[in-house]
Amino acid sequence: MINILGSRTASKPMFFELDIDEPPPVLMLAINPDEFNKSFSKRITQSRKRSTSRNAGAYLHNFARDELDVMTCSGTSAMFYSANGLTVAARKDSLGYRNLKSLIEMYRNNGRNYITRPGNSAILSQVNGGDGVIKSVGRVIVAYDDVIYRGAFDTFRLEETDQKPFNFTFNFQFTISNTIDVRNT
Repeated sequence: MINILGSRTASKPMFFELDIDEPPPVLMLAINPDEFNKSFSKRITQSRKRSTSRNAGAYLHNFARDELDVMTCSGTSAMFYSANGLTVAARKDSLGYRNLKSLIEMYRNNGRNYITRPGNSAILSQVNGGDGVIKSVGRVIVAYDDVIYRGAFDTFRLEETDQKPFNFTFNFQFTISNTIDVRNT
């Protein structure tokens, strides 16, 4: 099994990995994203302060930690072509469908570890992305273009259009808590 954080090779395709206790295999997107953007915003607040002396400034600037970086990404799934050809009924057997389904499951899990069988006879709660009680929260790891990002998904949107009946388009927003540039390490 490949571990993204331990890899120092160029990572041109987009990889996804869950930083949890027992992660599933690393997911490599079958087709790279169409759009990839990373945004950064400073957090500076300004408040007006009534000065008590002539030498004191009239404004007080507060500099706190910056906002976390946000990645937005959109792309198209691989074509749902299986051994039975291009049919809607057989698309679940295709590599493109399984690849996209794994990406959706990464989004739904979002780095959570579950206790599926609690020691007492407590009723398991149904939570978004899994069955059970959340034991701990890890992170999602995304590697793309020689940079490794750790964070969590905010949104994920999936769409099927009539113009491309055997592909899905997707876009997601990902908040980055840690960035590792493989080229500079």
